Amino acid sequence: MRWPLLKTNLTPNQITVFWIFLQLLAAGLMLFGAYSLNVVGVLLYTFAMLLDYIDGQIARIKKMHSFTGIFLEEIGIYTGSPLFILCLSFGVARSFGDIRYFFLGVIAALCFLYGK
Repeated sequence: MRWPLLKTNLTPNQITVFWIFLQLLAAGLMLFGAYSLNVVGVLLYTFAMLLDYIDGQIARIKKMHSFTGIFLEEIGIYTGSPLFILCLSFGVARSFGDIRYFFLGVIAALCFLYGK
Protein backbone atom coordinates (compact mmCIF):
# COMPACT_ATOMS: atom_id res chain seq x y z
CA MET A 1 0.00 0.00 0.00
CA ARG A 2 2.80 2.44 0.73
CA TRP A 3 4.60 1.92 -2.58
CA PRO A 4 1.89 3.54 -4.71
CA LEU A 5 1.76 6.48 -2.29
CA LEU A 6 5.52 6.89 -2.42
CA LYS A 7 5.33 7.59 -6.15
CA THR A 8 2.92 10.50 -5.65
CA ASN A 9 3.59 14.04 -4.51
CA LEU A 10 1.50 13.50 -1.37
CA THR A 11 3.26 14.48 1.82
CA PRO A 12 2.91 12.49 5.05
CA ASN A 13 1.04 15.43 6.61
CA GLN A 14 -1.52 15.38 3.79
CA ILE A 15 -2.03 11.67 4.34
CA THR A 16 -2.45 12.29 8.08
CA VAL A 17 -5.09 14.99 7.50
CA PHE A 18 -6.91 12.63 5.12
CA TRP A 19 -7.06 9.77 7.62
CA ILE A 20 -8.22 12.13 10.36
CA PHE A 21 -11.03 13.22 8.01
CA LEU A 22 -11.86 9.56 7.33
CA GLN A 23 -12.05 8.86 11.08
CA LEU A 24 -14.43 11.78 11.58
CA LEU A 25 -16.57 10.67 8.63
CA ALA A 26 -16.66 7.11 9.99
CA ALA A 27 -17.64 8.42 13.43
CA GLY A 28 -20.45 10.46 11.87
CA LEU A 29 -21.80 7.37 10.11
CA MET A 30 -21.89 5.51 13.42
CA LEU A 31 -24.32 8.02 14.92
CA PHE A 32 -27.27 6.74 12.90
CA GLY A 33 -27.12 3.18 14.19
CA ALA A 34 -28.13 1.71 10.82
CA TYR A 35 -26.42 -1.55 9.96
CA SER A 36 -25.32 -0.57 6.45
CA LEU A 37 -23.90 2.76 7.64
CA ASN A 38 -22.10 0.99 10.48
CA VAL A 39 -20.45 -1.38 8.01
CA VAL A 40 -19.30 1.53 5.83
CA GLY A 41 -18.12 3.39 8.94
CA VAL A 42 -16.09 0.44 10.18
CA LEU A 43 -14.51 0.00 6.75
CA LEU A 44 -13.60 3.70 6.59
CA TYR A 45 -12.18 3.58 10.10
CA THR A 46 -10.11 0.52 9.25
CA PHE A 47 -8.76 2.20 6.11
CA ALA A 48 -7.94 5.30 8.18
CA MET A 49 -5.96 3.17 10.63
CA LEU A 50 -4.07 1.62 7.72
CA LEU A 51 -3.19 5.09 6.48
CA ASP A 52 -2.10 6.00 10.00
CA TYR A 53 0.58 3.32 9.85
CA ILE A 54 1.58 4.20 6.31
CA ASP A 55 2.12 7.94 6.81
CA GLY A 56 4.90 7.37 9.32
CA GLN A 57 6.65 4.94 6.99
CA ILE A 58 6.43 7.41 4.13
CA ALA A 59 7.82 10.18 6.33
CA ARG A 60 10.80 8.01 7.22
CA ILE A 61 11.45 6.88 3.66
CA LYS A 62 11.14 10.41 2.20
CA LYS A 63 12.96 11.88 5.24
CA MET A 64 10.17 14.39 5.81
CA HIS A 65 9.98 14.83 9.58
CA SER A 66 8.16 17.84 11.06
CA PHE A 67 6.65 19.03 14.30
CA THR A 68 3.43 19.67 12.40
CA GLY A 69 3.32 15.97 11.50
CA ILE A 70 3.81 14.96 15.11
CA PHE A 71 1.08 17.40 16.19
CA LEU A 72 -1.37 16.16 13.53
CA GLU A 73 -0.65 12.55 14.48
CA GLU A 74 -1.41 13.26 18.13
CA ILE A 75 -4.64 15.05 17.25
CA GLY A 76 -5.72 12.11 15.13
CA ILE A 77 -4.89 9.54 17.77
CA TYR A 78 -6.41 11.36 20.75
CA THR A 79 -9.59 12.58 19.05
CA GLY A 80 -10.45 10.25 16.17
CA SER A 81 -10.54 6.88 17.88
CA PRO A 82 -12.32 7.93 21.10
CA LEU A 83 -14.83 9.91 19.05
CA PHE A 84 -15.45 6.86 16.85
CA ILE A 85 -16.10 4.74 19.95
CA LEU A 86 -18.45 7.36 21.41
CA CYS A 87 -20.41 7.71 18.18
CA LEU A 88 -20.64 3.94 17.80
CA SER A 89 -22.00 3.57 21.32
CA PHE A 90 -24.46 6.42 20.74
CA GLY A 91 -25.71 4.74 17.56
CA VAL A 92 -26.11 1.40 19.33
CA ALA A 93 -27.91 3.07 22.25
CA ARG A 94 -30.18 4.83 19.78
CA SER A 95 -30.91 1.61 17.88
CA PHE A 96 -31.74 -0.44 20.95
CA GLY A 97 -33.26 2.37 23.00
CA ASP A 98 -30.96 1.68 25.95
CA ILE A 99 -28.74 4.47 27.26
CA ARG A 100 -26.48 1.97 29.05
CA TYR A 101 -24.72 1.27 25.75
CA PHE A 102 -23.70 4.91 25.53
CA PHE A 103 -22.29 4.87 29.05
CA LEU A 104 -20.30 1.75 28.18
CA GLY A 105 -18.96 3.62 25.16
CA VAL A 106 -17.91 6.54 27.34
CA ILE A 107 -16.05 4.14 29.60
CA ALA A 108 -14.44 2.44 26.57
CA ALA A 109 -13.34 5.81 25.13
CA LEU A 110 -11.84 6.84 28.47
CA CYS A 111 -10.03 3.52 28.73
CA PHE A 112 -8.70 4.03 25.21
CA LEU A 113 -7.38 7.45 26.19
CA TYR A 114 -5.91 6.11 29.41
CA GLY A 115 -4.09 3.39 27.46
CA LYS A 116 -2.35 6.01 25.32
